[in-house]
Amino acid sequence: MTHPNEREWVGKTTGEIDLNRILVALDFSLDSELAFSYATLLAQEYQAELHLIHVMPYSSKDALKSMPPGEADAFHEAAERLQQSVPPEVFLWSKVYQVVRSGQPYREILMYAQDKEVDLICMGVHGAGFAMHALFGSNSDRVLRQSPCPVLIARPLKPNVVEK
Repeated sequence: MTHPNEREWVGKTTGEIDLNRILVALDFSLDSELAFSYATLLAQEYQAELHLIHVMPYSSKDALKSMPPGEADAFHEAAERLQQSVPPEVFLWSKVYQVVRSGQPYREILMYAQDKEVDLICMGVHGAGFAMHALFGSNSDRVLRQSPCPVLIARPLKPNVVEK
């Protein structure tokens, strides 16, 4: 899916790839971990910056000091998990940025991508199925439709079920 104002990273005439900034939306699910693994492969291949974002789904965007103590702890825990999710070797080939925000996940992802002029957003999709989420407006669907750049949506293959 492309948009008229979407930022591209493949030259239209040369076909050369100019991928500089990759954003990964991590919610610590297996699906977002898969998206992260694709992003790290691309970051290594193109020596691109790797931006990781985790969005705490709070209704208000108040600063940490106004969050109730339990929520502030969850915010710090998410920041720590985000830092621990990056294997040490990634820092050898990529500059890594990590951010935890609060708000509506799709809005925060889109704002970050716009602010940092991200070239590619990687995120996982999970739950009842992509078609069901698309029908009801999941975060991944909203990011896909409104993104200022291409979006890679990762979803693990379903395991083969052998019927007896």
